[in-house]
Amino acid sequence: MAVYSRFTAPNSLMLREQLMMFSTKTHVISTALFFSLAFSAATFACSTDGWDAETGMVAVGQPSGAVAPDINGVPRFEELCALAASGAGHVQTNAPSHSRVRARMYAYPDITGSDDSNILVAYSSENGTGGLFTLAWDNGDWVVDASGNGGTSGSAPATGNWDLIEFDWNPGSGTLDVYVNADATTDSPTFMVNSGGAATMESIRIGLPDGHGGGNSGNFYVDSVEMRNETAIGPLLNCDADSNLVIELEDAVEVIDEFFSAGLAPGTPDCDLNGVIELEDAVEIIDIFFGP
Repeated sequence: MAVYSRFTAPNSLMLREQLMMFSTKTHVISTALFFSLAFSAATFACSTDGWDAETGMVAVGQPSGAVAPDINGVPRFEELCALAASGAGHVQTNAPSHSRVRARMYAYPDITGSDDSNILVAYSSENGTGGLFTLAWDNGDWVVDASGNGGTSGSAPATGNWDLIEFDWNPGSGTLDVYVNADATTDSPTFMVNSGGAATMESIRIGLPDGHGGGNSGNFYVDSVEMRNETAIGPLLNCDADSNLVIELEDAVEVIDEFFSAGLAPGTPDCDLNGVIELEDAVEIIDIFFGP
């Protein structure tokens, strides 16, 4: 929850100007710190080891095809690395015999073209058969399709930036609830589809499991994936750059430090959700702190 101040708008503007001035000083005084961080970056545990399988053109924390890990090379929503898919490839998590699955992720489709690209596929097996439903980016929309399992499909607009997506797959009730940029702990689903026939979920693939559809091209990024059986997950606190669950001026300083390569913010610094950490993110944090 944001912390609000009684300061007036002129004070807010003054502080914004002071932070911009401070940011140039930060660039100078933090140079030595940056070199020490860069030296130790190779030991940072940014890998796909947490997934049960990985195949194809996916990478974590670096652009696909990079020679060495470049933590700043892949847009991420939370913490220090994210998943990038540039072509046919995916990571997979196996979930043997789950009869209900709730999942949350942040998705950033840097994709062009008018066709659809599956970015998540759920299966009733671990070998890529028995498709239950897909989540696809389709010419600017998020589309969930359970027709392969005898269900229905639905869609909601994508913003083109980081989007929060959560779903509740519950074949026991025949439903698949989808939340797009909504809080699944408090809000109604953005749309609902029929989940199709009763089944258990054995695996989920995320990335570009089937490659780009038709003439699509570009990269797909995903971050902050979490899965549960029953309870809703909900959003992370965006703009909480220092990850202490409060939006405050220290978050703006974290963004400025990252912008000038003095270190990576441990929380959610991409305040405007455009895939780039920049001074505008710090300005947004200041505006939130001082309130309307």
